[in-house]
Amino acid sequence: MLGRTFVLCVVTGLGLATMSVLPAAAATKTPGLLVVTDLPGTFQDAAPTTDVAFNALVVDPKTCTETPKPIVGLSGAQSVVFGGAGTATPVVVSENVVSFPQARAARVAFAMQSKSAKAAVTCRSVGFIPPGTTAAIGTVSIAKVKFAVTGDASFATSANAAGTTVLTNFVTFLHGPSLVTVGASAGPDGLSAADLKTIVGRARKRLKA
Repeated sequence: MLGRTFVLCVVTGLGLATMSVLPAAAATKTPGLLVVTDLPGTFQDAAPTTDVAFNALVVDPKTCTETPKPIVGLSGAQSVVFGGAGTATPVVVSENVVSFPQARAARVAFAMQSKSAKAAVTCRSVGFIPPGTTAAIGTVSIAKVKFAVTGDASFATSANAAGTTVLTNFVTFLHGPSLVTVGASAGPDGLSAADLKTIVGRARKRLKA
């Protein structure tokens, strides 16, 4: 689902996004992204990646598996990943913004991703099936995260790949013609719920800038 289609496999290395460059004619400037000064604690500065296409993770509720599917009709996309410093385990904050020509298209895409998120939470864990294959190569535990409604609509989940101790919280929200996902490492060395709320609030302000 879009709530985990980012992080460029940095956080769990499983069940996340694949990216590709959009054709030049399809690429348009998307709203502003987070910058390092928006983040609590110490993070390394990072340059955004632009004109990228994203695959959404679509969950089959019957088999509790997820498969990447291209998000079609994008007018533009941007992403950024920040790495924390001075912690025993990696701390990552990520954001992606995918935009559509019309707000209606964004609402349709959001509804599909929200449906997959609910299915994943019900399954509690899902197997990741890479494109072009039929067998899952690993599992990701998924749980619902309590988070105040953000933007026009939103959902929040946590993800933890089997065999790892890294837990990541994701908030995906709808903002006009754009879908925005913010991910943040949680756990003892990670960011608190209050930190995540602050970061998401600043992400919203960047969209309007």
